[in-house]
Amino acid sequence: MNPQQIELSLFETATEEIKPKAAIEKKEQQSVTKEKITESISNVLSEVIPATTTVSGKPTQSLKNSLDELFPEQQTEEKNIKKSKEILGSISDDLTTEQIRDISTEMIFLVENSLDAFERGIFEGLTLKELLHEKSL
Repeated sequence: MNPQQIELSLFETATEEIKPKAAIEKKEQQSVTKEKITESISNVLSEVIPATTTVSGKPTQSLKNSLDELFPEQQTEEKNIKKSKEILGSISDDLTTEQIRDISTEMIFLVENSLDAFERGIFEGLTLKELLHEKSL
């Protein structure tokens, strides 16, 4: 045996355990399988879950609904602004949403402070809330 045959016989013995050609074919089969699985999963997900994209910079209705569910106080604020617009009537047409929100906040503050001052005059320096809390303790 010449040295090349010895090396070849050693390499063939080692390759029987490793089987590089078979391993490469197996990897190719696995990658094809992974690609097929990934493709089929993305197809199923795109059918089941609607895409939440924006159209002309505006969020889709499903995205808006999801945000409203996560942050219900946003709906309350929108309802308060809508009620304020109804109360203000035609004046609200000239005001922005921020101005209406500011007016509403200031009015609530003034009304609560006036009511507290009135209650303190009637109930000997206590508001109705303070009086009720003292009785409940």
